Amino acid sequence: MKIMRGRQIRAMLSLSAALSLAGCANMPFLSKLQQPPQQQFHPLDSEVAQMAAPEAPAPAVQLYCRIGRGDAHFGRSWAAYTEAAFALAPGAKVTIPIMRKKGAESMDIMGLFDTEGQKLIFCPMVEGPPDKRVACTSLYALDEDLKAGIKRTFDIPAAIRGGEITCAYEEKKLQKI
Repeated sequence: MKIMRGRQIRAMLSLSAALSLAGCANMPFLSKLQQPPQQQFHPLDSEVAQMAAPEAPAPAVQLYCRIGRGDAHFGRSWAAYTEAAFALAPGAKVTIPIMRKKGAESMDIMGLFDTEGQKLIFCPMVEGPPDKRVACTSLYALDEDLKAGIKRTFDIPAAIRGGEITCAYEEKKLQKI
């Protein structure tokens, strides 16, 4: 290991000060050192190469839904509820608050958009042990149907009865409830 002396230290400080003030663009010998060599890329011309090339992942599409009509189970009684709008991301769970039309009571349901089975799953949010069984409901829909917008009856055992749901990939394609 070589130790720098006074003159060498001053020379290094002067060089580093000049570099920081001037920038690499003003010193052609340094700017050439920092540029990586240019590589020439050619388009894939064989089917095997195209199959092996990685594809960019498709962006996750949200599903927009709205529920309404019917009654929801609030505490000890059934009552009408206000419409609830929500979005479901593929594979993600979402808590959907349901508000009583007349009164301050509310309840929550859980929604899941399962793209593998092309289904929507809705369950009431209930307290209890982790292994407690909860009655849920599933709605099946094809991707083409969700693009156009669907409308179905909507019943969740012990949570919602006589309701309707509409879902679509675009909010403007939601049907009236």
